[in-house]
This record gives sequence, C-alpha cells and structure tokens, in this order.
Amino acid sequence: MYITSVVSAKGGVAKSTTALSLSYLLGQQGKEVLLIDADPQNAITRHFIEGNSHKTVKDLLLGDSSVYESIQPSFPNVCLIASELRLQTIEKELADENNPLFILHDLLIEEDYDHCIIDTPPWMGMMTKSALIASDSVIIPTTLEKWAVEAISIVFEEIEKAAKSQKYLSKTITKVSILPTFYEDRIVVKNAYLEALKEHYSDYITDTVIHKAAELAKIYSTPGAILSPSSRSYEEYYSLMKKVFDEI
Repeated sequence: MYITSVVSAKGGVAKSTTALSLSYLLGQQGKEVLLIDADPQNAITRHFIEGNSHKTVKDLLLGDSSVYESIQPSFPNVCLIASELRLQTIEKELADENNPLFILHDLLIEEDYDHCIIDTPPWMGMMTKSALIASDSVIIPTTLEKWAVEAISIVFEEIEKAAKSQKYLSKTITKVSILPTFYEDRIVVKNAYLEALKEHYSDYITDTVIHKAAELAKIYSTPGAILSPSSRSYEEYYSLMKKVFDEI
C-alpha cells in the first residue's frame, strides 16, 4: 500500500480539500483507497458524517478497534476512517506507549489497499510525525503568502526527522510535492511568491497550481458533494494525481 500524507504547518491552505480530491480521483481510477482523517478539526469527516456514531481514528490508535472495524464508505472505492474533536488529546493518552511515533506505520503495514491518503493536523505534533514516518510520499499544500511559504521549511525539517526514523523500517519517503493553492493569476504578490517557491524548491514544486475557486469551496462545504468533471478544479487535481501517482 502506497501511503501519502498531506501536511502543512499552517491551516487554511486546502490541505483537507487536497486529501479529499485525490482520494476521490484515485477511486474514480478504480484504485482501492483508505482515507484517514487524522486532523481533530475533522473537516473530511464532517463532509460525510454528522456526529460520532462510528469508530474513529482515535479508537484505532488506542487499540479499541481494528482498521476493518473503523472504516466506512465515502466516495466510490474509498473507505474513510473518521476523526473527532477529542483526537486532540491523543498525544497525552499515548504518552506511556513505546515508540508512539511508529503507531500508524504498525497499524497500516499489513493493509492491502492500493493507496492510503492521510489528512494531518496543521501542526507538527505526534499525529503528523507518525503519519510522516508511515509515508512513501508527502504533499505540502501552500497558499502564496508569507507565513504559509515560510512554514514549508518546518515541514521539511520534520520530513528529514521522519526519514531518519524510517531507517529502521521498510518505508522510505521517496517523493515530496509542494502544491501552490488559492492561486490568482492577476495578484502580483502571489506571482512573486510562486516564483520564489520555484527558485528555492525547484526539485519539489509541482507544475500544477490550484486556482482559487468559489466552486471548490462550495463543493466541500456541501456534505457528500464531489468535484464536477467540467470544473477547472477537477482538471487541476486530476493533473496533480497523474503527476504524483503515475510513476509508482
């Protein structure tokens, strides 16, 4: 199973939107996808579910359920493991565990989905670090503004730490992709930050950019809604999917 974490040290950069869109598009291609909402803000979960009537990723991490018991259908060919607000206490609850940073790796190592997409919290805590250690690839969405661009270096520091931990595992992060989001062609400062990214992260920045789109925001604020194949957002995320996953 090929595991991809969608990671940012800042919220509001289309992290959950990216995880949702890629999961949906991979499912459309006939791939079996496990989508894990590991963010206590649970934006992905709320797209499909109201309330917490099902087992969540917190139950899985605490050993109160298996992956099989935690999954539920979402998009075609996509199974979701939901999140909940109480996930924010998981770091304390796992503090006495041996090597809690390896917990996601250990839970997922025997799963036989084609892909696993993990939506992480917008900070570099235990959940994000555990997701990175379990990953084969990382996608870093970023808006084209000062703090979001500066935060990319924080993510790379954690990727480097995760790579060192992976020396003890059969996992290696082999691909890192920086994805510019909320792009607006006519905004001069956004173009300036885009050029700066191309200069400083030339080996990582994607050719694809995700334009700011009211249609995209509307879709993911509507429970169960999906990208329209006629939309620019669909085309952009489809392009990203092909470039990130076709080589594996």
